[in-house]
Amino acid sequence: MTRFKILQSPEGLGLRDTYSRQKPLVIDFIRMERRLKQAGRRSELIVQAVRPRQGLKVMDCTAGLGTDALILAYLGCEVILIERSQVVAGLLDDAIKRAKQHQTLADAAARLHLVCAEARSLLGVHPQQDVVYLDPMFPAKPGGALVRGRMQLLQKFVGPDHDSAELLDAVLASGVKRTVLKRPPKDSQWQPPRSPDNVLVSRNTKFEIYLQ
Repeated sequence: MTRFKILQSPEGLGLRDTYSRQKPLVIDFIRMERRLKQAGRRSELIVQAVRPRQGLKVMDCTAGLGTDALILAYLGCEVILIERSQVVAGLLDDAIKRAKQHQTLADAAARLHLVCAEARSLLGVHPQQDVVYLDPMFPAKPGGALVRGRMQLLQKFVGPDHDSAELLDAVLASGVKRTVLKRPPKDSQWQPPRSPDNVLVSRNTKFEIYLQ
C-alpha cells in the first residue's frame, strides 16, 4: 500500500498520509486573505528581509507551500516559484489556479510563475532576478520542538533538504544582488559559506541576508 495518496477534495487537490488521521494537505491561498491585507506592515519580517516593491523580480528556489511567495506577489513582486517535487508542484499549481479565480487574490496569483525543477539548474537561465529567496526544509533537531499542522505532513513527504548548503553556495556564486535565507532562529549545526551581511530574528524565524 502506498503511504501517500493524491486526492481531489471540495477544497482542492490534496495529499493524504494513509498512516495518519491527519487531514489531507491542501494548499489554499484564499485562507491567507486576512494575513495578506496586513502584509504591507513592516511587522512581517519577510517584508524587511526582501524589501518587496512593484515589479521586483524574485526567485523562490524552495517553493514548498508557497506562503512566502504569495505574500511577495501580493506586494507587487514577480515571483518564480521553483519546486522539485512533482507532487508538491501539482498542489501549488492547483492552488494558484483557484487563487486566480478569487477577486482579492487574482492579481497576486497572476504574478506567481511555477516551475517544477531543480533550482540549481535554473540559476543561469534566469540571471536577471533581483532577489533569490531560500526557505529549505531543515532536518529536525534531536529533542527539538515538533513541526505541526500542514508543515508536518509536508516534512514527512519530502523530507529535509540535505543539499541546502550546496544550493546557497550556487546562489551566491550566481552573482544575484540579494539572497535571503530563512532559517530556524537557533541552529548551532548550520555553517553558512560566509557570514551574512545582515540578520533579522524573531521568536520563530531568522532571515540571513547576503549581498553582492
